Amino acid sequence: MGVVVCHGKGAQFYVKGASKILFDKGRSHVVVHKPGEGEGGNEDEIETAGFNDDDKENVSRTITFYAGQSLRTIAICYRDFEHWPPTDAALGEDGEIPYDTLARDLCLISITVIEDPLRQGVRKAVADCIRAGVQVKMCTGDNVLTTLSIARQCGIYSPGGIVMEDPVFRSLPPLVQAQVVPRLQVLARSRPEDKRVLVATLKRLGEVVGVIGDGTDDGPAPKTADAEFTMGIASTEVAKKASDIILMDGNFASIVKAGIVWGRADNDAVRKFLQF
Repeated sequence: MGVVVCHGKGAQFYVKGASKILFDKGRSHVVVHKPGEGEGGNEDEIETAGFNDDDKENVSRTITFYAGQSLRTIAICYRDFEHWPPTDAALGEDGEIPYDTLARDLCLISITVIEDPLRQGVRKAVADCIRAGVQVKMCTGDNVLTTLSIARQCGIYSPGGIVMEDPVFRSLPPLVQAQVVPRLQVLARSRPEDKRVLVATLKRLGEVVGVIGDGTDDGPAPKTADAEFTMGIASTEVAKKASDIILMDGNFASIVKAGIVWGRADNDAVRKFLQF
């Protein structure tokens, strides 16, 4: 997510996003000298410096450390433009400057850490699903370390399961994807289209698939599934209107009651009615 702020003839591009991705697109970082460290007297001095090997290792170690504690790391970066629009920027088909053209040679301002704790009852709900014969798979845009740590906490990941990043999954031939998907428990760095491929592959294998989404960025995956759930609290209005079941409390634990207990009870009632 980025924004361009124009000032005079120039502009600054500010962007925030996945720390690893933006870090790879950066070539410099902000350095803050505390009072007494520089020539600014009692005031902090701020300057930019290019990344050296030690800097890169330090940032990578910081991202890995926090991601391993189930914390989401977000990078905040900027880029200066002497002229706007840039004279060497090629316009896209829509007449706008492509994001990839702007999001390069970035200057890293900070790495921000966000905690998104598990909701109460999620681990038990996942265990109830597994006992009922329902596989729970996590498909998210977060990095693999954060995703794996959360999957372990809530019981989605188990020994023998497969954890994969989306670029690897996307590069597999359809036949290999079909062999991997039954044991795939965590798919990190996924895009909306890849979620659709995952759902379509599961259905091809004869599975009945339900998808939980909370926004329009989930793409076509919910439409492909047999049942679409949305979180009533966090979901967009578009997602709510398109869903089959809305969980008004926004709690994953409600899936057990709404999707398994009630669903199987209704199915059993219909079978008995048709039989007698």
